Amino acid sequence: MSPQPGNTEQKLRFPVTGQAVDSIRILISFSSQISNVALISNIFVATYIGNTYNNDQIAITSANVNLKLLIPDPNFPLPNSQLAIVTFKASQAFDRAQIMIKTGTGLQVQRVNVHYAYILIPSPTVSAKVINLCGYRKNATLKATNPTGVTFKWYLQPTGGLCVHTGSSYYLSSVTQSKTYYVESIK
Repeated sequence: MSPQPGNTEQKLRFPVTGQAVDSIRILISFSSQISNVALISNIFVATYIGNTYNNDQIAITSANVNLKLLIPDPNFPLPNSQLAIVTFKASQAFDRAQIMIKTGTGLQVQRVNVHYAYILIPSPTVSAKVINLCGYRKNATLKATNPTGVTFKWYLQPTGGLCVHTGSSYYLSSVTQSKTYYVESIK
């Protein structure tokens, strides 16, 4: 999709290719407070694979987009600005996202600042949330599936900490105590 005269756009390129199961999260800001989301209904997002448009442009105020207006922060480098997080699901493989302000709509937003964008990978599916072992020093296997094309990393802490295993299956031998394991999917 090529820009229309008078429209303003920014394309963001990701270091990896996202899949149709992935979402994109973008932090944007406006130069003034937004009192009504109708004032920003002229802002659209879309995806591309290379220079090929995926035919998926959608308004950030659409029901299929998660738009979260953040409480203004006086310590933010752009005082009096309105921050917003835009999250939308891709419909097919992509390596770029586009933000476009359409003109001629009579709306007030003329400028959008893009602060960051990243791909959100769905959480892994685990085969069992709880594994009960009868007896002492039994073996267990933890398994994660979906999404495809990712690496699974296992941890002993919900955030931070060292990875204790990499792979979709984690074999535990001679289990002697109850433990909780956490898994994440990364590209």
